[in-house]
Amino acid sequence: MVLASENDALVVEAAVEKLGLDASDAKALVRSLRRDVEKSASVDPKKALGVAVARLNELYSTSTKCQDSKVALATLKEINKLFALYNRITEREEKSEDVEKTRTRAILESAAGQENAGLDLDDLARIVVDRLVAASREAR
Repeated sequence: MVLASENDALVVEAAVEKLGLDASDAKALVRSLRRDVEKSASVDPKKALGVAVARLNELYSTSTKCQDSKVALATLKEINKLFALYNRITEREEKSEDVEKTRTRAILESAAGQENAGLDLDDLARIVVDRLVAASREAR
């Protein structure tokens, strides 16, 4: 009944009837059982990660020995997910990309003039290229 998440009052009542306990002992038993269930349900994330990685490493080893590259690749992807390697790399790339865009914008805006500030990068680039082409023609 405890595992089925029955109401404590019902569990206590059943313990009194079927086990012959008095009400206070039955309440203590139910509290103890609930604590045990909660304790067994709690997971140490570091331990769980370690177990998962160990199992995946074993699966990877077995799949490479059997030359099952699909399973090996899927296993490597799962290991990378567990360690969030992909997210870290993409976040780093996105930050780098943002820095690059900011620098590019500054260069293009200075070449395109203040009146064009705020345009998207493609438009800024077109304006600068047009000005370079025009200046090149005038120089001839």
